[in-house]
Amino acid sequence: PVRLKDMHSHWAWVRDADEDGSRGVKGGGGVEEVAFRPIPFTEKSIEFFTLSARQCWMVPPHLQGEPLDSILSCVPANEDCLQFVRMTSDRLTRAFAKFELLEYVHVMKDSKQIHALLPRFQLRFSQLLSGGPYISNEHKGFKLALAQQLAVTLPLFTHYLVLEHLEQVTASEHCFRRRKLLVPVGDVVPQDGVCRVELAKACDADIRLFEYNQHRWTGIFEANSLSSRLHWASILAASSAKLPDEGLRMTGTEAALAEVEKCLTHAPLA
Repeated sequence: PVRLKDMHSHWAWVRDADEDGSRGVKGGGGVEEVAFRPIPFTEKSIEFFTLSARQCWMVPPHLQGEPLDSILSCVPANEDCLQFVRMTSDRLTRAFAKFELLEYVHVMKDSKQIHALLPRFQLRFSQLLSGGPYISNEHKGFKLALAQQLAVTLPLFTHYLVLEHLEQVTASEHCFRRRKLLVPVGDVVPQDGVCRVELAKACDADIRLFEYNQHRWTGIFEANSLSSRLHWASILAASSAKLPDEGLRMTGTEAALAEVEKCLTHAPLA
């Protein structure tokens, strides 16, 4: 992964054949393990390591300060340790491709689950090896929705993740699942006929998120802070069409003005 290449220093462990016949390379020294440490030379903790250039493992935090010998003896045998794997789910690829650069998405597994990590957003979704939904670790009770494009709202804005509550809610004799949108924080820019949030390119960027919860009666997504409401207003204005939005019951521009009006306060600025 790109983040392991650019955000770590790489330490190759060269063994002689007579040091350990089971691991050594016949006919001389050879590289079998590579430890990934923080770039500062004084940082000795091992955060990741590879075995024979085919397997890459994440070292649990409580073992990162141990010598590589100790890590090698316990990490691969530990059922709870995470190993990098390829992303094979087309649904997951489509969902994340419109939200984050795929080169920064990590897919890992342990003995029970597959984990999809978006480290720049500090997000993780986990699925049982037997199948099922991808459950959010940070947003308790929510899963990654099957439909990642809203049906009637914001047709010209696609840069978000849709989370769906695990339990159904009954309202007005209709059952539905509460949803929330996760939207990156940044400048809203037009791109290929739609609007997107401009993301930092650096692999070590720490990108904030705003979340918008769906109102159980109106179905409209609502902001929970002044800054998130202003961000939502900029998205509505940038993605507005000439005809009213079916979900908003008004144009995006009109909805943006309504959101800005909600930001007005009578509290003293001091």
